[in-house]
Amino acid sequence: MGIILKHILKCLVIAFPMLFVSTSMYAESKDSRISGYRGNLSFSITPEIESEVPIGIDITTSHGYSFGNGWWLGAGIGIMGYHGVIIPIFSEAQYSFTKSQLSPYVFTKIGHAISVEDGYGCYLSLGFGVCIKSFSVFTSYSKTEIYNLSNTSVGCSWNF
Repeated sequence: MGIILKHILKCLVIAFPMLFVSTSMYAESKDSRISGYRGNLSFSITPEIESEVPIGIDITTSHGYSFGNGWWLGAGIGIMGYHGVIIPIFSEAQYSFTKSQLSPYVFTKIGHAISVEDGYGCYLSLGFGVCIKSFSVFTSYSKTEIYNLSNTSVGCSWNF
């Protein structure tokens, strides 16, 4: 039980500053339907039910171009902590359904995942979420060949 509490505490220590930054930047959002540069910083948590590691943590950043019609294409990199350290390098596509300040969206990330200990493999992530100005909440399903890992996670992101 002690290791679970340590992981939860680590997640909270990372999540609270990110939520603070996200909400403090709330008024400075970029409309997903305006063309130009857009980026995001994401944090997600994956509960590992059948594993010795009770919680997986992902931190990723993506940068790309918004075409002004709801489509956004970019590339990103991150760090994932599961059974070991995994570094995903990916391309990302996202589509926002509405122009309003509360907009549902879908996304996919496709690329490679590099493990510090065990080599590399393919990386795929599919998800959906809701963007509220510059803050997003999402859920995703990810699959990596490294460790034959597939998981479902929940997270938040700051979109700039």
